[in-house]
Amino acid sequence: MGKRRTRRVKYYPVEVVQKILSNELLLALVHILLNEPIPLPCGEIVKRLEKIFRKPFTTGHISALLRKLEKWGVTRPYRSPYNGHLLWSIAETKTVELLVETLRKRETEQLMKTIGIIS
Repeated sequence: MGKRRTRRVKYYPVEVVQKILSNELLLALVHILLNEPIPLPCGEIVKRLEKIFRKPFTTGHISALLRKLEKWGVTRPYRSPYNGHLLWSIAETKTVELLVETLRKRETEQLMKTIGIIS
């Protein structure tokens, strides 16, 4: 048997950012990872999402979303040196830079609206 051919797809950062911003669950997932300085296990991410959305999520579902984000270049998995569990953190890519910049602009606009600087 030869090598399996895999389809190579190029994901453009602008399109990925639009997909994340249009999906509340993906946005919350990325927000959790952005605000955490250390990699998190999927179970901990599930607990935090359940607190945010007040509904249950399965670890398998969130794991699939993390894999999708990995494919898009947003997350990165690590193996824990202590127990071998998979830990997740934010990747250092242009997609993440663009996402962070977009989120900062959104937060600034929201703050300015709250203060009353812009309407």
